[in-house]
Parts: sequence; C-alpha cells; structure tokens
Amino acid sequence: MEQLQIVTGAAQGIGLADAFVDEGARRADGHRRTVRRETTDALASKGAQTCFVEVDVADPEAADAMVALTAEWLGPPNVLNGGMGVFPGPLETAAEDWRRCSGVDLDGVWNCGCEHPEKLQAGTKALRPVERIGRPEEIAAAAVLLASDEAHFLTGQNIVIDGGRSAAFHQ
Repeated sequence: MEQLQIVTGAAQGIGLADAFVDEGARRADGHRRTVRRETTDALASKGAQTCFVEVDVADPEAADAMVALTAEWLGPPNVLNGGMGVFPGPLETAAEDWRRCSGVDLDGVWNCGCEHPEKLQAGTKALRPVERIGRPEEIAAAAVLLASDEAHFLTGQNIVIDGGRSAAFHQ
C-alpha cells in the first residue's frame, strides 16, 4: 500500500524522523509555526513528496483543514503520526498551560484523525481485520524487525501479530 503520513509536531522529536519517507511514503508536516518548516524543506531537498501545513491541532477546524489540504495536495492520508506534544512538567505547570497541554496532546490526536476517522481512513482499511490467517513470512517479518538495528529501542513489548483481529474484538 502506498503510504501518506501526516506528521504533527514535525519540527522536533519524532517529527524529525524520516523513516516512512525512507520507505517511499509521501509526508505532510504540520506545525503550529510556519518558521518551523526546516524538516519539510530538508525532506523535499532529498526528493521526498512532502508539504507543510501551519496548524494548531488543538483547534478542530484547523486540524480538519490540515487533513483536507493534505488530501488535496498529496492524496488521502492513511498514517497519522501524532508527534506533537507540549509538557512542561506537572508540578510547575499553571492551569492555563495544563489546558494547552491537554488541548495539543490529547485533543490534537482526536482532532486530526479520531473525530472524523473516514478522512484519515480514506486510503486504508484502518482497524478492519485481515480476513485470513497470517502467513509464516508475515510473522517472520515482525521477528526480523524486532531483531534488527532499527528496533534497538523497542524492548519489553508485547507485539500482537494477528491481522487486526484482537483490535476488532474491542470495537
């Protein structure tokens, strides 16, 4: 499947990672300030199909506009990387800053994909389970990933490889 990833908080943290682009994905970067578009420009200079959208994900209308612009410019998105986040620390945080943190970190993910999942799922089957038993090479691919250098920080996790069946049971 051709991937189109929306990355929020694209100017720092996980937003700086270009693993999906390295695998051939197109990418739409969103950030609250246009001056933080260095990541997008760097990816474009490497030949990636990418665009930048100034967005405050805490604003539902702005998040909707970002998803719509992404679809218009690059096609329907099918991966959301909610990498945005603001968290100054719970003990020294004023109430206004706490509300901003919740608005970005929690509401932002909802606003970008969960409030209207059909927008994000336009290009994917999302949580619908694969309607067959997994093939040995599919299970082996996960094992190879876990044993690879790319997964050196992925440790102590339970990885369920069931084609989405267990997620479907919780819907």
